[in-house]
Formats: sequence, structure tokens, C-alpha cells
Amino acid sequence: MLQKKNLLTILMIALFSFFIAGGAAAEFDEGVTPDHGQNKENLARALAHAEEALAAAKAGDGKAAYAHTKESVLKLKDLYPDDTWAAKHQKASSKIRVGGIKAKKGDLDAATNLIESGVTILKSINL
Repeated sequence: MLQKKNLLTILMIALFSFFIAGGAAAEFDEGVTPDHGQNKENLARALAHAEEALAAAKAGDGKAAYAHTKESVLKLKDLYPDDTWAAKHQKASSKIRVGGIKAKKGDLDAATNLIESGVTILKSINL
């Protein structure tokens, strides 16, 4: 009988915690996601920086390419992707980030290929 009371107490605490945490999460989520226009603006800025990085890598300027990839990735972090394009967002961000690292290390051919691939993916995202 004592075990049933302990189990019931633990179950009640778990349920209470679950509902409290769920309510807190719902309050946190409200107003966090920017509007559609903000996502479009951040995507456009990320794409512009990625294109600048690509131009710099093609011109042989690894330092500038790296700087622009950093800015592009920062803008991509400001996006709130939905389920329809989250995978594209992640893939583009990863390619641009790694391309920037390659540019910083002086491997401009690899950087160009990676950044170009990331730019192509970003351009395929329709908001």
C-alpha cells in the first residue's frame, strides 16, 4: 500500500511539472518568431553576404571571403525556419560556414565550391 501511495505521489508531481513546463514554453514561444517580413529581410542579407563571400573567394581574397561568410551565417541564425525549408536552411548555413573556414585556411577552390553551393540552396528557399 505504501508503494502505491509513493507511486501516485511521484506520478502527480510528474504531471504537475509537465503542465507547468508546457505552460511556460507556450508563453516563451509567443512573440518570439519574427514576422514573415523579418525572415525575408534576414534571408536577403544572408544571401547578399554569401554572394560577396563567393565573389571574394573567386577573386582570391580569402580574408574577405571569410568575413562575409561569418556575416552570412550570423544572419542565417536570425531566421526562424519552418518545417518546409528548415533542412535547406541548415544545409546552406553549413556549406557557407565550412566554405569560410576553407577560405581562411587559403583553400579558395574548395571555399568557392562550398559557398557557391550554399548560395544556390539559399536562392531555392521561397518564403
